[in-house]
Amino acid sequence: MKFSNITTVLTNPALGVEYIGWRIAQARSGNATFKLSNGARIGNFVNFSEYHSMLGCISPAEQHFFLDRVAKTPGDIIDIGANVGIVSVLLARQFPQRTIHAIEPAPGTFAALGKNIALNDLGNVRAHQLAIADTPGSLSFNANPTERATARIATADDTHVQIVAATTLDQFVADQAIDALALLKIDVEGFESLVFGGARDTLARRLPQVIFMEVCPPLTQSAGFDPAEPARIVQAAGYSWYRLEESGALVPVTPEQTAGVTLENWVALPA
Repeated sequence: MKFSNITTVLTNPALGVEYIGWRIAQARSGNATFKLSNGARIGNFVNFSEYHSMLGCISPAEQHFFLDRVAKTPGDIIDIGANVGIVSVLLARQFPQRTIHAIEPAPGTFAALGKNIALNDLGNVRAHQLAIADTPGSLSFNANPTERATARIATADDTHVQIVAATTLDQFVADQAIDALALLKIDVEGFESLVFGGARDTLARRLPQVIFMEVCPPLTQSAGFDPAEPARIVQAAGYSWYRLEESGALVPVTPEQTAGVTLENWVALPA
């Protein structure tokens, strides 16, 4: 362990306990895991830092929202930016009769996603190594192998760039013959405008009954987009937006309110 990490652990005893537990689990099995609220297990992390950050990446309110809302809504689930599979695995375990499409373009992260699907013995998850954008083909993707939570479509300053296959959401829905969509979850680190730019038909049909999107204006601006643009596109298609509170409540919001946001989760429902 580096000296800086030792200092952090000494000033944060709870983190130290967590680190020791991680090291013991790694020594025993080579794969430290943690449990989600419904017993699903997530593992295959590249280091302790990723393990620690993933522990808190989905709050109890978010887990409850996903499980409760999907239970009330028929159809498949699309998880764009599935990462190592936390949302996909959570929902697949809870709803074994549903088809979950876990979409992740980064090669190393996609491999971990597949291992977590296998870890939970899930036969209802279809993993797709793809990027979802506004045009099909291929694109440059920043796939830093040790910072997988922040992987995204590449910008000029990125250094871990790989070429990955890409498609549009409209084309994906057609290729998979999806005619009912309970949930569309999107976490693409600021490139939501490209996702919705290739989803005009899907949105016009109001196929997703629930859209769950991370709203982070600093990331959206760094990607070169207006932070309000993704919410405006969806609203124009006939949806209303809500902010998901830590209490689990849905509070109405408008695209213009992105100006005051640092990081929030927003939910769109057909108006």
